[in-house]
Amino acid sequence: RSAESASVLEPLARSLKRPRREPALGKGVAWDRLEGFFTMEPSEVPPYLHALAGGDVLVATFVLTRLRDELYHQQTITSLTGPTLGRMIAIAAAHQDELVQERVLDFVVDVASRGSSIDCANGFKKVVRKAKSHAAKDLMAAFGRHHFERAYGQVFEAILAHGQCWVRLCTSGSAELRRLGLALASLCDDEPTLLALLRAAEASDPQSDIDEAKETV
Repeated sequence: RSAESASVLEPLARSLKRPRREPALGKGVAWDRLEGFFTMEPSEVPPYLHALAGGDVLVATFVLTRLRDELYHQQTITSLTGPTLGRMIAIAAAHQDELVQERVLDFVVDVASRGSSIDCANGFKKVVRKAKSHAAKDLMAAFGRHHFERAYGQVFEAILAHGQCWVRLCTSGSAELRRLGLALASLCDDEPTLLALLRAAEASDPQSDIDEAKETV
């Protein structure tokens, strides 16, 4: 099976090494000013985003394998993480392949909660809540003031922008997508989203989902 997967991903890997025009997903970002954790040049990221947007679960697995350590290392993030993960969130929210959504959003939840830490997730939500109460539009600055990595502001901006998508995932036929939808909707810490989350959880039944949704509120 691994040999078969490798043969499928080989053409993609070769194409990513060839020079190409920057895809639309990479526009609007000064990639050369960003830094990852290891050896990847930030300018190499846009082709991976382009591949993720049009690929299946094998492509998604390949892309995440290549990008994960550059974006998230020892439960910390860097300047490259914000715009990259923000675009990955948008891709996953619109993707038609549930397995791709599962792979990408599982990584997003891991990053946005620092390894599923309730304390960290609540700390991040407090930053967002305080910024909203002061009508602060710059979440990057808000996270910086609280001594978190500024790039978390971009991650949470993307999560907040897709709140209704996370609510829809709460009624998915996939238990994994329901779990991820609940986690992301709760991270929004937004009253309309949370109310919609509770309604969706109650409508989709399993009692465990309802209890989990109520605990996150």
